[in-house]
Amino acid sequence: MVVSLASTHPADGEEPTEWARSWASVRLAAKKQKNFAEADRIRAMLKQHGFEIRDAKDGSIEVRRV
Repeated sequence: MVVSLASTHPADGEEPTEWARSWASVRLAAKKQKNFAEADRIRAMLKQHGFEIRDAKDGSIEVRRV
């Protein structure tokens, strides 16, 4: 399934967890580019949709439903 990052909420029929993971990857890229405002915006958007992102020391990310 292709996940659309054009939308700030899961599209009809789109798996919400995969949608959140895709956005988490975009957030990680923003952090690597030191674009912390964008990273914070994505984190807040995901939180609004019931997801939490945890950053690990090894650079990986965990996406959880809350």
